[in-house]
Amino acid sequence: MEIEQKPPNRPNFLLIVLMSGATILVILIAAYFLLHGEARHYLRPSPSQHPASELRAPAGPPAQSA
Repeated sequence: MEIEQKPPNRPNFLLIVLMSGATILVILIAAYFLLHGEARHYLRPSPSQHPASELRAPAGPPAQSA
């Protein structure tokens, strides 16, 4: 059989879907493990931080000048 007479090889659609699903799953798992430690750092404030950025209302009415 010559090259011109051979039918082209068709990709297996199921194989493509399974491989792309596996790739996405591996990427998500890797991202979870890589970002897991850093996410805790950003979500929980450190006990040594000073809450200087808090806005609080004054304790009483403002003083009136005479």
